[in-house]
Amino acid sequence: MASANQKLLLSSGPSYNDKKTYFHRLQSSDSRRQALEALGKGIAQVSDKNALIELRGFFYAAGDDSAKFEQWLPNMARGYGDSVSQRLLLNYTDQLSDAEATAAFAAMRSDQTFSDIIVELGKRAEALADSDPRLARLAQLLELAIAQTGGHADWVSGRGKGALDTAASKLALAASATAQSRMTYFHKVRAPDQRRVVLEALIKRVTDLGDRAALIVYLDFFAFAAADSAPPYEVWLPQIAYRGVDTIAGKLFSGFDFQLDSAKQVFHGISGDQTRRDVLNVVRKQVAVVKTKEGMSDLASFFAFALSDSATRPSWVREGAAGGLDDTALAALTQFELTEDEASRYFSEVQSDQTAATVLRTLGRKMERNRDSYPVLLQTRMLFEIATRTLGRRSDWVVSSAWGALENASARLIKKPNVDGDEMIRLFKTLRNDQTRADVVNYWRGKITHGYNDKPSLLQLARFFDAATQITKEQVNGDWVVDATAFGASEITAKILRLFPVFEGSFAIEATCEEGGTGCGAGFLDTMIVMNSLTNDALQVSFLHSGTGTAAFAFSSVAATRGATSLDAMADSGTLSKMHVDYDPETGTVDGWIDNSDRLGKIRIHGAQMRSPVEVYDGQAERIAFSVEVGDKLVFPKTVPELDVRGTYDKYPVRLRVRSLSANGETVIGAILTFTTVKNIQIAFQRGTYDPATGVLVLTGQRPNGARVKLVLGMRDETGSTLEGISFGAQAKEFHEIHVSQ
Repeated sequence: MASANQKLLLSSGPSYNDKKTYFHRLQSSDSRRQALEALGKGIAQVSDKNALIELRGFFYAAGDDSAKFEQWLPNMARGYGDSVSQRLLLNYTDQLSDAEATAAFAAMRSDQTFSDIIVELGKRAEALADSDPRLARLAQLLELAIAQTGGHADWVSGRGKGALDTAASKLALAASATAQSRMTYFHKVRAPDQRRVVLEALIKRVTDLGDRAALIVYLDFFAFAAADSAPPYEVWLPQIAYRGVDTIAGKLFSGFDFQLDSAKQVFHGISGDQTRRDVLNVVRKQVAVVKTKEGMSDLASFFAFALSDSATRPSWVREGAAGGLDDTALAALTQFELTEDEASRYFSEVQSDQTAATVLRTLGRKMERNRDSYPVLLQTRMLFEIATRTLGRRSDWVVSSAWGALENASARLIKKPNVDGDEMIRLFKTLRNDQTRADVVNYWRGKITHGYNDKPSLLQLARFFDAATQITKEQVNGDWVVDATAFGASEITAKILRLFPVFEGSFAIEATCEEGGTGCGAGFLDTMIVMNSLTNDALQVSFLHSGTGTAAFAFSSVAATRGATSLDAMADSGTLSKMHVDYDPETGTVDGWIDNSDRLGKIRIHGAQMRSPVEVYDGQAERIAFSVEVGDKLVFPKTVPELDVRGTYDKYPVRLRVRSLSANGETVIGAILTFTTVKNIQIAFQRGTYDPATGVLVLTGQRPNGARVKLVLGMRDETGSTLEGISFGAQAKEFHEIHVSQ
C-alpha cells in the first residue's frame, strides 16, 4: 500500500492537496524520505510561479505532518520548503505580490536560508543603478523580509537591515527620486552612519545646485530628515540634517539684497511645517548679520508675511515667524536711527511682552551710556513716546515700563545743559509723576544758584519756570511740587534782577484811555522808566511826559514775576493807582495798563524799549568771551576796589570815588560823582552791587534835586580801575555815557 501511495504522490497527475493526502498515508520514515527527495529533485524543473507556491505549501505541510517521526524528517520537508521559497523570492522577484512575498518569508524555517536570500537580494540591490526600477522592488522585498525575521536569530534581522539600508540609501540618493519617495526611503535607512552618508552626499549635491524649485524640494527633505533623526538617534545626526537646511536656506534666503518678493514666493511654496520652521530659524540668524535699515526692514517684512502665510499652520510654526518679528524689532529699535513712522512700525510688530521689555531696557541702557549726547537722548525719548502709543495691547507692566522710560527720558532732556525754554516746557507738560516734576524743578533750582549766569540761559529758564508754575498748579496733586516750582520762579527772577535787568531802562510808549475825554490827549504819557533802585523802594516804574519831565504816575516796590517779565504795583500817593506791565525780552516791547481811582477806565499802555543798562552787561559778556577765545581770560577783582578815577560824563569832566564800608557783617558800596568843571554839583550814591564774575559795578543815588539816578559800569581790565558804562535817571528818558580811569 505504501508503494502505491508513493507512486501516486510522485505522479504528475494529482494536485498538491491530493499529494498531501498521499504523503499522509505513508507510514514509514524511509518512504516519506524517498518521496521528499524525489519531489525535491524536481524543484528546479518547476517554472510556474503558482505551481511553486503550491509545492512550497506541500513541503511545509509535509513537515508538519511528520512531526511524530524522527526530527530529521520534518526538518527535511521544511528544508525543501525553504528551497522553494528561495527559488520564488530570487527568481520571481517582480512577479510576486507583496502578500505572496510576505507569505514566503513568513514560512521560512532556516536561519541560514533566510540569510542567504537577504544577502542575495542585497547584492542585487548594490549592483543596480539607483535609476533602475528593480531597485525599489528589491528594497520593498528586503523590508518585507525584515518584518518576518521575528522568529529567527538576531543576525538574520541584522543582515536584512544592512541590506535594506544599502538599497534604501541608493533610492534616497537617486536623482530621479520624488520628494515623497526620498523621504520614504531615508526613513527606511536605520543605521546612523548610513544616514550620515546619505545626508552628506545630498548636502554636497545641493551646494552646487542652482535651481530654485529643486532647492525647495531638498529643503523639505532635510527638514524631514532632521525630525526623523530625533532620539533615539544620537544628537549629531539631526545636526547634519539641519546643516542641509542651513545650506539651502542660505542659498535661498541669505545674501540679502534680500530679494524680498522672491523670498516670500519661495516661503509660500514650502509645504512642510517642519521646513517652514527650520527656514524661519535660518532667516532669524540673518538679523545679526544685516547692518542696514533697509535690510532689516526687508527681514521684518518677510517675517510679517511668514506669520500671515502660516495662519493655518501649527502654533510652533507661527511662533518662529513671531520670533523673527521680535528679533527684527529689537535690532532695529536699538541699533538704527529711525523716523517716527519706522519706529511705530517696529513697535507695533513686537509680538511678546518679554521682547517689548527687552527693547525698553536696552534703550534705557543706551540712554545711560550716552547721557551727555543730546541727539541720542532726543531719539531715545521719541522711541519711548512711540512705545507708550503702540504697546497698549501688551501687559500692564510693559505699558507701565514704557511710561516710566518716557518719564525718565523727558526728565533727562529737560536737564540738558543747553537751555531751551520752549522745549523744556513741552517736555515738562508730558511728565506724569509728581516726584519726577519735583526732581526736575529742584535740579534747575540748584543750577540757578550755582551756575548759568549768562543772559540767554537765564531768560530761557525764566520762561520755563513761569510755564512750569502754571502747569503744576493745573496738573500736580502735591502742593510741595507747586511750592518748589514757585520758589524756583522767584529765584530765577531775583537772579535776572541782579545780573541781567533786561526790563530796566527807558521805553517810548503810547497811552490810550478807555473812557476817552479830556486829560488823555495824544502824548500825555510818552515815556516809561524802569529802574531797580537797590533801596527800600526796590523796583521803580515811572510814567511821564518827556517834554516836562514830570511823572504822572510813579510806582515803587514793584513786584517782578515770571522771570522779571511781568511787573505789578500799587501806589497811594495822591490818588490810588494800580499798574500791570508785561515785557517781552525777545522783542523789547511792553503792553499793560494803569488803573486810577480818578478815572472810570484803564489807561492802556503799549511801547518799545529805547535803551537799557543791560547793554553794559552784554558788552562785558562779549569782552569775557573774546578773552577766553584768545586764551587770556579776564579775571576781575573778587571785591570792588577803592577807586579814585577821572573821566567824562557825556562831555563833562568828572571824578568818581568808590568805597566799601562794612558793619554788622554787611558790606555796603557807596560812591561820589563830582562834576569837576561845575561847582557844587555832586551826585551821592548810597547803594551799590558788584559782580566779580562779570566785572559789572552798579550804583544808585540821587541828584541834588532828589531825582533817582543810576550808574552801570563795566570794568575793562583786571585791576578794575578803568570803567565804562551809562547813567540814567528815574524821571528822564536820556542815557548818558561815562568813561573813567586812573
